[in-house]
Amino acid sequence: MTEGIQRRDFLKGAGLVGAAMGAAVLGGCAPRAREASTSLSSTGGGAGGGVDPSTISWAHEADVIIVGSGSSGACAAIEAGRAGASCIIFEKSEVLFGGNSALCGGYILAGGFPGQEEMTGYAGDTPEAFAEQMLRWSQGYGDQDMIREACMKSPEAVQFMMDTGRVYKGASILPPIWSTGDTEDCVAPRSIYNHEAYGAEAGHMATLRTTIEGMDNVQVQMGMEVKHLIKNLEGEVIGVQLADDSYAKANKGVVLACASADNNTQMAHDLGLYQQIWGQTLSDAGYQNPGCPDADTNTGDGVRMLQEIGAALQNGQACCMNDSMYIGGISDWDMSTYAGRDMYESTNLPGAILVDRTGHRFCQDDAEWGYIVSEAANAAWRCGFNPANPESGFIWYIYDSDNSIFFELKGHTPEDNPFKTTYRADTLEELAAIIGCKPEALTTEVERWNSYVDTGVDLDYGAKANLAKIATPPFYCDALIPGPMGTFAGAKTTIETEVLDLAGNVIPRLYAAGAIAGGMWTGPFYFGCGWAITNTIVWGRKAGVNAAALEPWA
Repeated sequence: MTEGIQRRDFLKGAGLVGAAMGAAVLGGCAPRAREASTSLSSTGGGAGGGVDPSTISWAHEADVIIVGSGSSGACAAIEAGRAGASCIIFEKSEVLFGGNSALCGGYILAGGFPGQEEMTGYAGDTPEAFAEQMLRWSQGYGDQDMIREACMKSPEAVQFMMDTGRVYKGASILPPIWSTGDTEDCVAPRSIYNHEAYGAEAGHMATLRTTIEGMDNVQVQMGMEVKHLIKNLEGEVIGVQLADDSYAKANKGVVLACASADNNTQMAHDLGLYQQIWGQTLSDAGYQNPGCPDADTNTGDGVRMLQEIGAALQNGQACCMNDSMYIGGISDWDMSTYAGRDMYESTNLPGAILVDRTGHRFCQDDAEWGYIVSEAANAAWRCGFNPANPESGFIWYIYDSDNSIFFELKGHTPEDNPFKTTYRADTLEELAAIIGCKPEALTTEVERWNSYVDTGVDLDYGAKANLAKIATPPFYCDALIPGPMGTFAGAKTTIETEVLDLAGNVIPRLYAAGAIAGGMWTGPFYFGCGWAITNTIVWGRKAGVNAAALEPWA
């Protein structure tokens, strides 16, 4: 444990800290890999130099080949098919159409979307206002042009889904981003939901699947793993090689629409994705919150294939959820009844602070969850997190008996605590012993916090909401447990979804959309339910249109 390191000695930018820390710390650790990267086939089909297409026996053929059946792949197929192109979607899973998108809640995030005023009572929202806010919240991370474009096209994305039969029932405001100076008054209801239609059978992917099933020029082939991208001698991507060593010819183009390195810890290590390793380590050890699951087939195939052909990568960190941050978390909708308001209207950490293993605060405790979890990952690594010891990655909430009800309602009690992540003690000194920090470190930190509550000003990190003292024994510590919801490390693309090579040149006939396209994500931060789906629709549609518009290569 690094007791001598103080929180105030570090830069506030999570990505800057994480980049340096990931390179330094990850070089010395060896997390367990779920699946190692697959080597190139002996045929050289995925090699960067390309092959003579006349030497290939094509088992499958279509104008557009799409790798992955998730939201981005489905949207690409629909738009390419509507443009008159024949399409084949190759899906690695034998049973799950839609990948992560079939497992998520199906929220979509948009500004000025059709029916917003009627649905929410909020008038006057625009895509421009949405873009301005998201760019400010991105804090310079991600491709700024792509973030703006996704916001500007978000109303069209909502309308597209409505046209497929998707029905939305309401919209919530996002948690205010205190760290950028916004308050609840600055945030419009843009996170659009339908709590009655979740999952693969009734949710977001269900309407997309139904649309595809009605298209004669779109095929879906399940249980078909794509192993390599195929280039011709001119450097154009002209097809793919499948795991059974057969080949599929793409007359016009290939759309890479698969997931990233979600379940490949070794790849996360190799790419320096410190947040992914932290979250995955705790998840593998059983400390997973009820966040959105990812598909078991997400083993980094797309990233590997991009590396094989010399594509440039634009890596974002994993998106990790934590169920203790809100009164209701991500799944407990009935908890909002207790709160008396929609749980997404604010972060709910009443009288709770976050401390690392040294007993010190390290971030703005009431900021949005993407920021907090990112900062928590930084703190865990700074304090000596070792993937061989998952508990070394614990970050702790500290609160007193006056505020324990909020955690108890979520099942976080010392009595019902099979993973030993919630503890109670009569004194702060006893609580420090449980955490493993020096008693004076924790007591001093709580005293500082209580003095800030008296004045109403957090001089360290600027917390603004739910300021309440930690003073009434018994005292509690509750581990912040991250649940990875997806990794956003993938291709660097143009705003037209074209994949770029290491020299910054477009790789002809190759497009990327969804989690495998790195530029649309706002660094390590994730700003509320629906941002991922919005991007899958905007960029999947664009990739499909652009691929279909190409002239055949032969």
